[in-house]
Amino acid sequence: MADKTSPEHQLNLLRAYTFVLRIWQVSMAVGCEISTEMAKTQPSQPPPSAGSKKGKDKGKGKKPSPAEDKPKPVVLDQALPSTPKDWACYVCPDQARQIFRSNSNPHCINAHSIRKKTQSLFYLNLLEKELHSLSLDHLTLPIIHLAETIAHDLLENRSLSYLYRLRIVKSCCELGLESQCPYQEKLLNLSRIQEQEQMRCHKAIAFSQERRGLQKAYIQVSLLFTK
Repeated sequence: MADKTSPEHQLNLLRAYTFVLRIWQVSMAVGCEISTEMAKTQPSQPPPSAGSKKGKDKGKGKKPSPAEDKPKPVVLDQALPSTPKDWACYVCPDQARQIFRSNSNPHCINAHSIRKKTQSLFYLNLLEKELHSLSLDHLTLPIIHLAETIAHDLLENRSLSYLYRLRIVKSCCELGLESQCPYQEKLLNLSRIQEQEQMRCHKAIAFSQERRGLQKAYIQVSLLFTK
């Protein structure tokens, strides 16, 4: 394993950062293709009936054509930020999140392509920490955004996603880009952990402690019988 101060270690970090960017690029490209196909199969809404528009059209000039009346299907924009300032402004589109949650394409962010979600978050956190230690904070935003997406849309853990959004705000502040971050306006809401999830955590901790206590008692009893 390369020493943290070695050029090889820094190169490995840059490679990992490039892989994160590639994950974003491929996922958004696939999401755009899926969105385009969905738009083709989506039934277009018919224009208002002639009877409902009869009174409104009286005294008016040319009626709009049916093509003008039809709402245009919204297709996902696959463009990604290219600068730290752009990443500071970035919020993963709701349409992309919906695709990530419901699709199983192996070339897209989803529960099938990222099976070990918690482990993935661990390594993303580690990558962010290592880049920060080398004063490469301007490279951390795509990484935290990916972690936030995994937490929010794959793990469906709102509190964890809020923590990543707070880290996005923190990184933006360190880069002097806090005014560009849309999460800055929701800072108070992000700092509140949901009561339901907090209770769930307390129950999980209590269950874990109880289980350790039972295991300890079992070991003590087993030792008594072996003497």
